[in-house]
Formats: sequence, structure tokens, C-alpha cells
Amino acid sequence: MKKNIYIILSVIIFLISCSPVKNIKKNNQNKIKSISTKRLIKQVKNNYLKYNTLSFKASTKINFNKKRFPLKINFRIKHDSIIWIYIAHSSGYPVANLVLTKDSVKLINKIQKNYFLGDYRYFYKNFNIKLNYNNIQSLLTNEFFVFADTINIKKIKTKLKIKPDTGFYMFSTLKKHKLHKRLRKQSKNKLKYTLINQTFIINALTKKISKIIIENITENQKISINYNTFVTKNDQLIPKNILMQYNNNNDSSIIKLKIKLSKFNFDKKLKYKFKIPKSYKNINE
Repeated sequence: MKKNIYIILSVIIFLISCSPVKNIKKNNQNKIKSISTKRLIKQVKNNYLKYNTLSFKASTKINFNKKRFPLKINFRIKHDSIIWIYIAHSSGYPVANLVLTKDSVKLINKIQKNYFLGDYRYFYKNFNIKLNYNNIQSLLTNEFFVFADTINIKKIKTKLKIKPDTGFYMFSTLKKHKLHKRLRKQSKNKLKYTLINQTFIINALTKKISKIIIENITENQKISINYNTFVTKNDQLIPKNILMQYNNNNDSSIIKLKIKLSKFNFDKKLKYKFKIPKSYKNINE
């Protein structure tokens, strides 16, 4: 059972962790200028990380069911091409190896000694989440993303909220009245589609995404991602510490993740090894 938990939590980290963003301290002396949501999104995009290849490491502590699970993760990314992830226990014992491309998902489960070769339907089938390569790369590099269940970021028309006492802008993918309308329609017609609302909180000074809140309203679940303590590498802001929390209000379960990032490298020649041992079983068969 414990081994299975390691695998499940490792995949959760892979899906939602490590996007480089920055929080700033409160600055009440600086007045936040009024700006349109469209213009703010454009400014944030202009501040995206610039790289051809990117690698970094993460040490992670997971609190789940009153237990702690320490993991170490290596990330290697070739922009718009491939994401390579290696996960191990803090003691060095290997847990999993993942390789993602635009149209494929490859996973080696080193604990259960099996492997998976397929596509992104894997995540929907096992976790009820519609993901693609662009979603995951955006999460890892602090770019805007929206799940397939919501809308294109370019079509967001929600009014921007200003929080002058903290130094942040905030907007969501769904307007409040439209959210209520969809909920009523779903309840009345007993629709089964997944309704997701995403909230972005933007640092007014750096124009970086400071917090992301993902609410699965249909399933009564929420993920919040807070990013703290930045370092500058390659003249770009990279996070040092990230705190994430997953809440499932159906069974009151909570998963907390503390992530410390380090050893960033830009535009180095990287290898993306993925070798399946002959003794491993294909879980598709």
C-alpha cells in the first residue's frame, strides 16, 4: 500500500508542481495601476521564461494521511518538444521515470516493475483530468494554462480585481454569474461534464503568476499553488520554494506538498534516457 501511495503522489507532483513564479512582500506604498485583463495577460506572457532547454531538481516533502513522504525529482525540458522526469525516494531508491512529448506519454513504474506506453488519455482515464503537453509545460515554466474543460486564455473576459493592500491582480476563467448559470444548468439537466474554474493571482510588480487556484466544482475538489522565495538565474526569476495543497471536500482528505527547487541550467545539451527493463510488464496488455 505504501509503495502505491508513492506512485500516486509522484504523479500528482508531476501534474501540478514546479512552475517557476514569484511572490513579493506587501508594498502598500506603491499604488497599483488600473489595467485591463487582456493587457495584463499580454504583459505576463512577455515575461515568460526564455529557454531552448531547461533542467532543474526538486526536493519534495508530502504530507498525506498523517504521514510524510520525501521525494527527489529531476526535470529536463526541451521547449515545445519533450519533458523528462525522474522520481526517487529521498534515500535514492528509484520510484518512476516519465517522458512526455506532444502526442505520447511514457511511464516506467520502478516499484511495481511495469510500464505504460500511450497518450494523454491516460490522465483522463486514471485521474479524470484532461491534459496535454502544452498544459504540463506551461505549469512547469510559469505560463498561463487552462484545462480543456474551461476556455482558451485569449477568450477570458472576466473583470480584473485589484488588491491594493497586497500588490496583486486577480482574475478567473469563469465570470461569477456565468458560473452560477452553468451550475444551475448542470443541476437541472443532470449533465455529467466537469466544471472547472481557475483563478490566477498576478504579482503587480514583476508580472509573474503568484498563485493559481484550480477548482473542480463538479467533483468538489481544489488545488492551490503558492510560490515563494525567488532566485535569479540567467537573468530570469526562478522560484526556490513552492507550497501546494489539494483538498477533496467529499472525504475531507488533504495533501500538502513543500517543494524546494535548485540547480537550474539553461540551454545545456540534455539526455532523455528511457530504457524499459526486459523483465517489466506492459500494463496495457
